[in-house]
Amino acid sequence: MTGDRPTGKLHLGHYVGSLKRRVELQNEGDYDKMFVFIADAQANGCKGVVLTCKEPKIPFYARFGYIDEGLSSSTHGGVPWHQMRLTF
Repeated sequence: MTGDRPTGKLHLGHYVGSLKRRVELQNEGDYDKMFVFIADAQANGCKGVVLTCKEPKIPFYARFGYIDEGLSSSTHGGVPWHQMRLTF
């Protein structure tokens, strides 16, 4: 698990602490080993978070309050993706 704080510019610490390993896992196809969160989103004025996930992950995100809005328009990887929304 890792988190991103959406403030300020990217720097070497982001790469070493988070981005490098996420790219490695993605290239290895180990998507189930990745969980990324956005730190302080609500405190920074965001009204919610939207993500896309494959159907088997819907119950996982639903446990945290995300609502399945149905199929996403994403065609990444040639597979169906669901759009999930969490409103603060």
